[in-house]
Amino acid sequence: MVLWANHVVLLVINHSIMQHKKELTAIRIGKLVIKELAGQLSPAEQAELQELICTTEENRLVYKELLREEKRNGLLGELKRFDGNAAFDRFTNKINPPANRKPIKLWLRIAAGIAAIVTIAILSTYLFQKQGSSDQNITQTIKDISPGGNFATLKLADGRTISLKDQQNGTISKESGINISKTSDGQLVYTVDQKDQSLAKEVYNTITTPVGGQYQVLLPDHSTVWLNAATSITYATTLNKQGKRWVRLESGEAYFEIAKDKAHPFIVSSSGQEVTVLGTHFNINNYSNENAIKTTLLEGSVKIQSSSSTKVLKPGQQSAVTRNQIKVTPVDTEAVVAWKNGLFVFNEADVPAIMRQISRWYNVEVQYSGAIPNNLISGGIERNSNLTTAMKMLEMVGIKYQLVQVGDTKKIIIH
Repeated sequence: MVLWANHVVLLVINHSIMQHKKELTAIRIGKLVIKELAGQLSPAEQAELQELICTTEENRLVYKELLREEKRNGLLGELKRFDGNAAFDRFTNKINPPANRKPIKLWLRIAAGIAAIVTIAILSTYLFQKQGSSDQNITQTIKDISPGGNFATLKLADGRTISLKDQQNGTISKESGINISKTSDGQLVYTVDQKDQSLAKEVYNTITTPVGGQYQVLLPDHSTVWLNAATSITYATTLNKQGKRWVRLESGEAYFEIAKDKAHPFIVSSSGQEVTVLGTHFNINNYSNENAIKTTLLEGSVKIQSSSSTKVLKPGQQSAVTRNQIKVTPVDTEAVVAWKNGLFVFNEADVPAIMRQISRWYNVEVQYSGAIPNNLISGGIERNSNLTTAMKMLEMVGIKYQLVQVGDTKKIIIH
C-alpha cells in the first residue's frame, strides 16, 4: 500500500466519534515516538506512551509501524517536500468530511500510516532540528563499537542534575539528613546521617542511565538496585512514603535486591502495574519497545497488581502485563538477569529481541536491509566485549551485518 509519492495522499477516515478518537490517539503516539527516537522523551511521556501501547492492539500496531526503520526513512525523506500546516488542515478535513461524502472504514489497514504522516507534518520543525542536514552526511563504514559502561545522571531534590560519569568519587550531596556519595565501582550510596537523622524528610531523587549506560544504587534501607541501559527510577531519599518504601521505575529495566522489613513493604510502581514485596530479589523490564511489562522473581514472593488483576509470583516465574491483564509463566531467571551480571544470555531468542538489547547497550541504531530474519538463537557473550564480538552469535547462523556511521549516528545494518 503506497502512503506517499510526489505528494502526500490522505485517506478518508470514517467520521464517527469513536473513530475520531482513534485517529487522535494515533497522532499522539506518533508525537511520542518521534521524541523517543530523538532521546527526548520525559518520564511522564514515557509512562503515557507505555499506557497507550498497552490499551489496545490497534495502538500497539501503530507503535510498531512507526518504529520500522524503512518506514521512518521514507517519512523523513517525504518531510523535505511536505507542507506541514497544509497537510494537517487536509487531515482535519478528512476526518470531518462533508455530509454528502460517504465515509470509508479503513482504520485497521491505514491507521499507522496516517499517524506517521500527520505526525511528520505536525513535527516537521522539530524533526529538522534533530535530523539537520543528514542527507549531506557521508556514510562511513566503521570497524567496531565499544560497549557501554557506568554512566548515569542524578537529579537532586533541589533541581540540580549531576553527571555521575564526571563526578569525583566521594560525597556528592547532603540532603535533609541523607548523605549521597559515589564509589569507584559505579555505585550511588545513600546513608542516613545519624547526627541529622531528625532532619530527614521526604524529598525525591531521580537517577537515569543513558543508552550505553548502567549504574547501581544502594538505598538507605540497604536495598540495592541495578539499572540497565536507558533506565530511570525515582525514589524518596528517606525511602519512606507514608510508612512504605517506595520507588517508581519510570522506564527501562532494573534488578532489585530488597532488604527485609516486614513493617515497611517495598513498593515498585511503573506504568501499568505495581509490585509489592517485603524482602526478595526480582527484575522488572519496562522498556517501551518491548511488548509487555515483565517482572521476574528469583527469590521470595511478590504481588503484581494491575488496574484489573492481581497475581502472586513464586521464584522462577515471570509475569507479563499487557492491557492491564497479567499472564504468569515459568522462565529461565539466569537469562533474564544476565545483564546485571555482565552478560548477554539468549535462549531461543529471535533476532529483533537480541538486537533491542544490543542497541541499548552499544548505543547503536538497528536497521534491517530486507526481511527480518526469523532465526531463534541461543548463546551468551560478555557485555564488556566490543560489538563485533557480540555479533558473532548472529554470524554463526548465517546472518550478515554491516557497521556504518552517518554523521554522529552509528548504525548496524542486518542483511
